[in-house]
Amino acid sequence: MKVVIPAAGLGKRLQPMTYFYPKPLLYVGRKRMIDYIMDSIEDIVISEIIMVVGYKGGMLEDYLRKNYKHNFTFVYQMEQSGLGDAVLKGIEGSAHPESEDLLVLLSDTIIDADMKKFTKRGRTKIAVKSVNNPKLFGIIETDGKKITGMTEKPENPKSNLAIVGLYYFSNIKSIQSSLEYVKKSGMRTKNEFQLTDAMIHLMESGENMESFRMKNWIDCGNFEMLIDSNMELLKRDKLKNYSENASVENSHLKGNVSLFENSSVKNSKLKSTIVFPNAIIEDCILHDSVIGEECVIKNFKGKIICSDKTIINK
Repeated sequence: MKVVIPAAGLGKRLQPMTYFYPKPLLYVGRKRMIDYIMDSIEDIVISEIIMVVGYKGGMLEDYLRKNYKHNFTFVYQMEQSGLGDAVLKGIEGSAHPESEDLLVLLSDTIIDADMKKFTKRGRTKIAVKSVNNPKLFGIIETDGKKITGMTEKPENPKSNLAIVGLYYFSNIKSIQSSLEYVKKSGMRTKNEFQLTDAMIHLMESGENMESFRMKNWIDCGNFEMLIDSNMELLKRDKLKNYSENASVENSHLKGNVSLFENSSVKNSKLKSTIVFPNAIIEDCILHDSVIGEECVIKNFKGKIICSDKTIINK
């Protein structure tokens, strides 16, 4: 089985944190985002992992080659034209183009799933979860498990089952053919080549698809989600909010506060805040904040998002 992980985006909704790192290398819980993605596929047999990278792709390539022993191929997508385009580039860039099954995972979505069950050979599967705001997602309609319809970000959703960023295709050549059809025909939704449109074409061509209901789905797409996801992962993995070698002196920490290794908080009040490694906070009152690595923040009150090595002293 091949795995394609699209990771070429600029991470605009997570700026300024992504000024220094590509989004998959940001911390959440006790790891970087990409570590959770890699953990999720460690129990399945994989012939090749194809990373579709762009912005700061070299940093992500260096990190993965240093920390993981998989057979990686890195494909560069410098102009983002939609998820469908990214997946097609990944398939076309494979170092071993023989026909296999294909798993696609998004690099900013952490999914708690039984991957062996999800990738069991047979029918193409799409992971879904009930949501309150279906207009923001690709949406499927079902008859039992069988998928009967699919729409990308519909104005009038016919269901609330959202596609959550995990896909299994029983034959890589079939989805490649549908992706090529969508691109050649110039079909765009929201001005992008969408994987959903290719899956609709695949289904109309006779492919049977199943829905796979998810219980846990953690999206790290913006700062509010990042703070919430951080706490959810700590609870899920039964980890303490504070790293053992973080330092807290004469301070009050309330709610979703997380301190990474070698961070220091002194004479401060923090609420719903993530403090990355080696950051220093003194004489501050912070809420809904994210403090990058090696930042020094002193005498600040309010909400702040700091990229790495920022120094603020008011």
